[in-house]
Amino acid sequence: MIVTISDVFDIEIDSIGNHTLIENTLIKSGINKGQPSRIIHGYFINISGALKKYLNIASLKASDRLSISEYLETYQRLLNEVTLKFKDISK
Repeated sequence: MIVTISDVFDIEIDSIGNHTLIENTLIKSGINKGQPSRIIHGYFINISGALKKYLNIASLKASDRLSISEYLETYQRLLNEVTLKFKDISK
């Protein structure tokens, strides 16, 4: 099963319950430039761990330099987006 978090990130859940955080991207250079690529950001025992990692990565990608308050605001915004998305799915 694949759970879509955003346009770029998915969590893949296998038959024994492993949760894999995957970033779907395009190769930027070389012979395969423009081809799809999957970056695995980790394997987790539950969706909570995978979502925490996603929030960390997405917050860091927001900018190269943030104040602590900007980082926390970004993290909270992403957390709210994920929470709302999963609330909608559970209805």
